[in-house]
Amino acid sequence: MSTQEHQAAHVHRDDEGSRLGMWLFLFTELILFGGLFIAYSVYRYMHQAEFHLAARELNTLIGTFNTFILLTSSLTMALSIAAIQMQKRVLSIFFQLITLLFGLGFLVNKFFEWSAKFHHGIVCILLSAWH
Repeated sequence: MSTQEHQAAHVHRDDEGSRLGMWLFLFTELILFGGLFIAYSVYRYMHQAEFHLAARELNTLIGTFNTFILLTSSLTMALSIAAIQMQKRVLSIFFQLITLLFGLGFLVNKFFEWSAKFHHGIVCILLSAWH
């Protein structure tokens, strides 16, 4: 038996464990975000006027851009992983760089979003209500 064959014989793969781990992760995400959506729905039902007033302060253009950035950066990272699996290192690095650019775009977008909130005094109101 050659060294290469010997190493290949000792490769351990636990596909069943990996699948179970992924399903457990997805289940915990479902519990977490399901709970958050339920809490949001209850508070929105209990405080309808406040939610309506707060919605008028939202900038839907910035929110739409944030959503686009998050979804597209997830896509470029998934494409990077697929490129690695196909042994295309340069393509993988390209998609990772695109993902980094989306991350920087997200931070810039958040800067403008939060700057507008500070300018309007919304954050100060939230912080004083918290204490």
